[in-house]
Amino acid sequence: MTERIFGEQGKNDESDAFRHFAWSALLVKEIGLEKARLFLLAHEQDPKQPLHEKEMDTENNKKGLLFAAERLKNKKSLNLDKIEKEALKRLKAKKLKVLKSSRKKIPEGYYSK
Repeated sequence: MTERIFGEQGKNDESDAFRHFAWSALLVKEIGLEKARLFLLAHEQDPKQPLHEKEMDTENNKKGLLFAAERLKNKKSLNLDKIEKEALKRLKAKKLKVLKSSRKKIPEGYYSK
């Protein structure tokens, strides 16, 4: 999904923030909030990863987890379309953490079909 929208799997940029948000939300949908939280925590335990990168990933993971948990709690749909649109909306509003901005414009539209 990230490659389809951004054309790449970047590092520390908007595509990276998007990927972490979307992946976290999808994990909540598939395995539930607590298992997703534990899985993502374990995933970020690479001692070679710089702290600022880990903080970016962890913050965007948390936002994806909370978005998905809130939608499910309120019995709202949580599908790929909703997740993708929310992640792009948050990127445009600068509500996802990005360390190295590489885009002047965030892509628009729906890419998942």
